[in-house]
Amino acid sequence: MIQIKHAKPKHGYFTICQPSSSRPYGERVNWDDRPDFVPEVYELTDPKNPDVKIKAELIDLYRVSLDDPEILGYNTFALLAYGLSIKKLMHILKERYKNQLNPANPEVEFLLLKEL
Repeated sequence: MIQIKHAKPKHGYFTICQPSSSRPYGERVNWDDRPDFVPEVYELTDPKNPDVKIKAELIDLYRVSLDDPEILGYNTFALLAYGLSIKKLMHILKERYKNQLNPANPEVEFLLLKEL
């Protein structure tokens, strides 16, 4: 179980961004409908109320390098998911994860989670 601080989602689905994991996509997401697949489960703690715990499972993820010029095409996603332009979001992510990102390839992953 992975623990993260995150507010309770209002609609059951939400995104989280974090530095990329080295685990392959196929080990984390059931993209080929394996019946024995067990999804990753995250336990989320509401930062405003630490007594509130929410469990969520990983539905999908995608990785992107913060140095890749193609990330600028994610502006609509950034505005919808975070209320920020992609340039502002990139700056925030580079600052927040500066000690955890690989300088040669500062890759992050966006996780799509579903509340259980």
